[in-house]
Amino acid sequence: MGEVRRTYKIDEARYIIEMEQCNDKLTILKEKAKLKGRDIFIDSELSKTEREIQKCIRDVARIEKEKGTKIQVGYQKLNVNGQMMKWNHANKKLEMVKPDKDPNNQKPINRDQRRRQGKEKGTMRME
Repeated sequence: MGEVRRTYKIDEARYIIEMEQCNDKLTILKEKAKLKGRDIFIDSELSKTEREIQKCIRDVARIEKEKGTKIQVGYQKLNVNGQMMKWNHANKKLEMVKPDKDPNNQKPINRDQRRRQGKEKGTMRME
């Protein structure tokens, strides 16, 4: 694993960790699934509002999981038994996404199309 540049303690249970290499951060984010079932969460650094949104989503996910529902948590979204729910900032709650409005159902686009749309993937900044 890579080298840690700095660590900052936010409160009793939260820390910000800066890695020397961006690849190290990506490796950690990819491997965080191995912590499933424990009360440990690893995310990219989020603002206070984003953390509160993710907490609300995790709370809903926990309730659904206790019912025996298959769930998958993402960034400001929750998949419940294959039905996508996304965070509505105006209403400040999770809402079901209609299948025709789900951007994940769109036909994949190639790199040139993404570049023309201004959605070319760039470098990630670690903070």
